[in-house]
Amino acid sequence: MLFDPYEYILTECEDRIDEIQVNPLACREFYSFLFSAIFIFVRKLIFLLLIPLFLFTSCERKEVIDEDRIVITALDFPSYDIARSVVKDKADLVMILPPGSSVHSYELTSSDVIKILSSDVFIFTGGESQSYISELLKNNDFDACVFSLLDNAPVKLKEESEGIINVHEEEASYDEHVWTSLENEKALVSSFSSLLASIDEDNASFYAENAREYVSEIEKLEEEIRDLVSSSLRKEIVVADRFPLLYFFTEFGLSWYAAYPGCAEETEVNAKTVSLLIDIIRERNIPFVVHMELSSQLLSDAISEETGCSVLTFNSVHTISKEDFEAGETYISLMRRNIETLKEALN
Repeated sequence: MLFDPYEYILTECEDRIDEIQVNPLACREFYSFLFSAIFIFVRKLIFLLLIPLFLFTSCERKEVIDEDRIVITALDFPSYDIARSVVKDKADLVMILPPGSSVHSYELTSSDVIKILSSDVFIFTGGESQSYISELLKNNDFDACVFSLLDNAPVKLKEESEGIINVHEEEASYDEHVWTSLENEKALVSSFSSLLASIDEDNASFYAENAREYVSEIEKLEEEIRDLVSSSLRKEIVVADRFPLLYFFTEFGLSWYAAYPGCAEETEVNAKTVSLLIDIIRERNIPFVVHMELSSQLLSDAISEETGCSVLTFNSVHTISKEDFEAGETYISLMRRNIETLKEALN
């Protein structure tokens, strides 16, 4: 339902109106804000009015291209890789989040919304941070297949405060990075294969075979990581970044010290965080500090400069660079990079 522009502007401007009564010089800022508020509303109104037209056009175009092929839309790379491993070339698969983009700051465009709502299958992570996606599907009566990684993962862990320097104050929710558990990843690939088989019976055996092959590759990777960790000199890692690796570290018996929770919005370099991580590294004689893929290295570089420890990159497979995406890198190949990181970090 569209919001009332009068109510919106009145609510947003109450504080500024009070300020003008005290300080008339604030009037110019108020009018500037008022103009911006009206502009934002008009832009949203145009977007909402055009969605039905775009959806109709998009659906018609899909039927003209090939009405027999399934159209799958994946929100992010973890979802995309699961879908790709199962369907291969038997479906039209698109990823919403552009390679190299931050999953924490990306905002859906009108084109993204159209792709999601006109697909036959939509796969995404789910959870609180993507609740806006669930609302989008609900408000538009999306009746196609929806596959949530969080809902279908057999292992779910609550966000941990232990080992995290800057913790959330609110009650802990489920950590959404379920795919970083290799056990979860195997189950998700198999479950998605079953979903596709239920709506495309002609290719059911094809999907099942692809899933079995991918699960087998993950099992080999899992065994290799277990052997590496069990024979390592140390079992703890300092993550000078967000910590989206709760499932991975728990699964393989690793301990951690990290700057921020996995989905934290704030990741600024501050003196307290740097100081605490430096103390941990010095007290425990840890030779390496880790940062996550495609994130800023400011924090890890500051710690490295102060302690002399080396900086390593760990890949949570949450996002992917444009170069890696174009090169066809997969969950398995990116996890194999993590094996090289672990070899250094744990020895």
